[in-house]
Amino acid sequence: MKKAILGSFITLMAFQSMAVAPKDIKVKIKTTSDLEAVGHATYIAKSESFFCKELVFNEGSPKRVPKRMYGEFSSSNQVLTIPGKIDSKCNYERLEDASIGFERPGRAEPANVISLLYSGTIKNSKKEIKCSEVLYGRNMDELMIRCSSPGPTYVGKDGKVTLNVTMK
Repeated sequence: MKKAILGSFITLMAFQSMAVAPKDIKVKIKTTSDLEAVGHATYIAKSESFFCKELVFNEGSPKRVPKRMYGEFSSSNQVLTIPGKIDSKCNYERLEDASIGFERPGRAEPANVISLLYSGTIKNSKKEIKCSEVLYGRNMDELMIRCSSPGPTYVGKDGKVTLNVTMK
């Protein structure tokens, strides 16, 4: 019985991860450093237009599937908005989750991203994020920003989350 329930749960989770996001994600960033947030999300075309589909090979057979788009968004005035929909002829809608990274524009790029997971039950979502400068690259000469947080970072049911970001 447990295997059947677990299998159903895993199937449900896989289905939910492909669900279209219900609304915009708004991230409020509280920090005393000069870090700027960069958000990332995956969008899928909802239009049935031929031009909104792409050709893929599934086990050797060609098939047309909705196009995907990978959006990148910058913060403005310590607020980052990752839209649920992008107005275009293909009517792109965001898949459920998004991610966020931190950078110093022109000086240090994000070394990693933190996933923003949607939660339909959490109110007033807040999270502590700790960042540090690290050296990457073949010669260890590329300055980047690496951030971490204990546990998952959830977006509240209202589509909002507040991140308190500190530099180590």
